Amino acid sequence: MVNLSNITKNDAAYYESMVGSGGNTSKKSLYDRCPFYELLKDRNSEEYKMFIKVYKTMQYILLDREKLVLNKIYGVDCDIKILSKIAKEINVTPERVRQIRYKANVKILRELREIKIE
Repeated sequence: MVNLSNITKNDAAYYESMVGSGGNTSKKSLYDRCPFYELLKDRNSEEYKMFIKVYKTMQYILLDREKLVLNKIYGVDCDIKILSKIAKEINVTPERVRQIRYKANVKILRELREIKIE
């Protein structure tokens, strides 16, 4: 079992604000950048560390391919890569990488909403 005690409600809310609501895209264009891209510029910031703490704790629900994609996008244990580079590595289109990223973040957000965080 995964230890979720290191995630607070504030951590979960911050993660959600960075990746989006995971459902309502009516106000956002597909081409708008997600807020987390700003975090990636300073991987030593407290905000980045909080974001990655939530991601690393919740990645147990992801498939291997979803973890691979998010690890490369977020720069977890590797350099940060853009969608087109990841797409070449896993032999799919950049659009498919975006879809995998979106699906993985929706899974994390759903799980965060379902668990009881103190």
